[in-house]
Amino acid sequence: MNNNHIAWIALDWGTTHFRAWALARTGEILDQVKSNKGMGGLNPDQFEPTLLNEIGKWLDGRTSPVQAFACG
Repeated sequence: MNNNHIAWIALDWGTTHFRAWALARTGEILDQVKSNKGMGGLNPDQFEPTLLNEIGKWLDGRTSPVQAFACG
């Protein structure tokens, strides 16, 4: 997958689980990740490293920024 095709990232990061979707401009889901790394089991200083660990593969090689929208 060419990461430059990702138009935006949707995050559902709740207390018990992390879910993320890489989406095209059309709304097509290009890829998704899920884990049990919910915020309730993390210290605040672990939020950013956890996010980057989970979605970092979508950021590699990009030539422009991508917006991420989170809820939980």
